[in-house]
Amino acid sequence: MKGKFSKNKKGDIPVTILVIGVFLICTFAILSFKFVSIKSTNGLSESIEAMEDMNSEIQKYYFYLETGLDEQETKRLLGIGERNYLEITKKIKEEEIIRVRYLLP
Repeated sequence: MKGKFSKNKKGDIPVTILVIGVFLICTFAILSFKFVSIKSTNGLSESIEAMEDMNSEIQKYYFYLETGLDEQETKRLLGIGERNYLEITKKIKEEEIIRVRYLLP
């Protein structure tokens, strides 16, 4: 009784090697993304939080200016003082600091 498989046995070996190779490459890619995401999540959430805080401060600054307050009063309300920039600083660990600065016009 003849089987339903192909008669060309020489083509089965390269196809098998190709399937195993594709499986190994996909597994390696998934594992590498998983390990990189574990390393990058340590500071990523703090970075995003710092950018959100900076965006909020920028919006407050321009809102106060649009309501008619002068620039000195706006800086006083936001605690900027005599500087010409907004600055947000977040501490991740003892050694790592995230600092975001926005120069005011």
